[in-house]
Amino acid sequence: MYTLIAQNKYGEQLELTHNEAYVITDIDGIDPPDAVINTTRNANVDGSIYNSSYVDNRTITITLAINGPAEANRIQLYQFFKAKYPVRLYYKNATRDVYIDGYVRNIQIDFFNKKQIAQITIICPNPFFNGVSDSITEFGTVEGLFEFPFNIEESANLLDVTADTTTTNGITFTVNDDGTITVDGTATGNAYLVLGAVNLAGNITYALNGCPEGGGNSTYRLYWQGVTGNYDEGEGTTYTPDSNSNINIRIVIYEGATVDNLVFKPMVRVASVEDDAYMEYGDPPGAIEFSRILLNEETNVINGGDIDSGAIIELRAMGEVGTPGIYNVETRETFIINVTMQEGDLITINTKKKEKSVTLLRDGVTTNLIGSLASGSSWLQLEPGDNTFIVSADTFPENLYVTFTVVNQFEGV
Repeated sequence: MYTLIAQNKYGEQLELTHNEAYVITDIDGIDPPDAVINTTRNANVDGSIYNSSYVDNRTITITLAINGPAEANRIQLYQFFKAKYPVRLYYKNATRDVYIDGYVRNIQIDFFNKKQIAQITIICPNPFFNGVSDSITEFGTVEGLFEFPFNIEESANLLDVTADTTTTNGITFTVNDDGTITVDGTATGNAYLVLGAVNLAGNITYALNGCPEGGGNSTYRLYWQGVTGNYDEGEGTTYTPDSNSNINIRIVIYEGATVDNLVFKPMVRVASVEDDAYMEYGDPPGAIEFSRILLNEETNVINGGDIDSGAIIELRAMGEVGTPGIYNVETRETFIINVTMQEGDLITINTKKKEKSVTLLRDGVTTNLIGSLASGSSWLQLEPGDNTFIVSADTFPENLYVTFTVVNQFEGV
């Protein structure tokens, strides 16, 4: 049993098998095509000398009987088999699921036979059948790292320092770009700087730290305004509000204290986060790695067809990559591009016969890279079965992610 479907240039499909309107009586030209062998004869020498060979166009001829209503069913054929227009034939049997593209040479109708017979001739410039499913090989795998249950710790600094540089009671508070505060001078009275307010959720314990060592009730402190006893004097402090609260954070330099380039690094975080390394306001929590790409330098690429075939090769840059290259281990052929890729670049190489190209997509602009190919580069072809390739680059090969897409091709069905 087999299935034959025709698709016209508009994407419309007509199944010719399992269709009460038609009975296929013969399909000619779906076996392996003929080859043209070019030779040269020499005088007084038996035989000839081989020069070259190639496979000629494929001609497929479909013969079918048209059931009634004959006129309607015949005209339906005209919609799919228009002279000179393209048509795609899908053919499926127990072992092959393929298609082939061609152009309609003619459709001939035996109008005056007892049952009308149609003979459709299609010329296929590419004589090989293509597998419906492509073979995709990635030079790298994705390792899943995300597991349940999980917890995202709120490790960001919740304090947005809104104070300005100022001098009060002999103390100069210099607010730095990263949210730290440098303090200098001798306090002629208690000197205060309100850093800003923090929105705290009720019944959650928060930690305040960032006061330099040496703080105390006679020198300096960092503290929650209005919260008695919760002072940071160099070792941090915690606070658990009963309800949602909006609380100011303050620095105080007590009267008589002298400070010289004293740096406060004020930070409010959820207390369950034990790491007290300073973070600027709004810094995100430590990233949770959902997955990781593991790159392979050498990978087998399978050509599932029965003839040599080209491939679509995509090179994606996850960072800078200098002079990317692909090497066929068996044939020693190489394909090297003299270009420096930037993060996000995509190079697409098409090594399929009659379609050869190499382009760079960067920031939405496509550029032809044919002129950047290294001397000696070959348009890599894949033999039937396993083909081993190595992906490399002069610099940062670890940033290169490569995908091979192979259209499996067959001589016949």
